[in-house]
Amino acid sequence: MELVIPDGVSDNVSADEFAEIISNDGAPSHEWFAIRHGNDMIAALLERGRYRLLYRDDEGVFESTQTHAPDVAIAAMGRYVDGDSQWQNSCDWQPAAPGLTWGIPASLHVVITIVSIIGGAALGAIGGVLLGQYIGGSVNLDWIMIVFAFAGFFAGGFIPQGLVKHIPVKCGNCGAGARIISVSPIAFVCRHCGHVEATSFAISSEGAV
Repeated sequence: MELVIPDGVSDNVSADEFAEIISNDGAPSHEWFAIRHGNDMIAALLERGRYRLLYRDDEGVFESTQTHAPDVAIAAMGRYVDGDSQWQNSCDWQPAAPGLTWGIPASLHVVITIVSIIGGAALGAIGGVLLGQYIGGSVNLDWIMIVFAFAGFFAGGFIPQGLVKHIPVKCGNCGAGARIISVSPIAFVCRHCGHVEATSFAISSEGAV
């Protein structure tokens, strides 16, 4: 079994090791994580504080019908890692909703993501300074300009993260449209074939790395 998380890859992971790495006292520990076993795979994708499970086997790609609390998702994947043939009974499944049949190259998506976030933060900061000067100038309060500059910087940096997630990227496995699931590192998941791919680029509080 191979555990794939945003921080890297761990080979030959046991059920106990998996639980130790992923567990976070009932709170989400990562935006996503996956277990690979040959051509089969099961992944947990964070949606509003809960995880939706996605798995791939010889019969196709399937997803859980609803999202689950972190401990439930971790328990289900732990049974998979442990070789429990009944692990699928942990939740209800349905064929994964297919994404778009097209996508832009991953390298181009990375460039768009980095430029939009850094550019958005810069423009937000400039806009905040100008707005702060306009408002604070009349009452001679420079701290207003500083507050607006910081607000514009963070808003301008975070808003693009939500927007670029809707731009499909070409899956490196099947060529269909995959979607971005995290920006630290920048990673994608394809609902056509279940492929999860993490790039070597990340957007952190320090910028693009």
